[in-house]
Amino acid sequence: MNDDLTTLRKKVEDLDQKLLALLQERTLSVRKIGKVKQSMGLPVENREFEMEKLEKYALAAESMGVNPELVQNIFEEIFWDSKQQQGY
Repeated sequence: MNDDLTTLRKKVEDLDQKLLALLQERTLSVRKIGKVKQSMGLPVENREFEMEKLEKYALAAESMGVNPELVQNIFEEIFWDSKQQQGY
């Protein structure tokens, strides 16, 4: 039984590392988006876009059996950081 717990914890840790790598990749892309927005004279913040994505991701989470509030909270933080990365 203890081996099962160790194996499961290792799997979760591996998944966490993948999440971190995805966040790093996302951050690099967001910085590029910020440069494009700046060159086009567009504002960093697009609240309508954010709200559409939050709704979409919450619905997707719910259909996957994941807590939609958790997903919304996570993405609100991700969006906040994205704006900071873009010079908001």
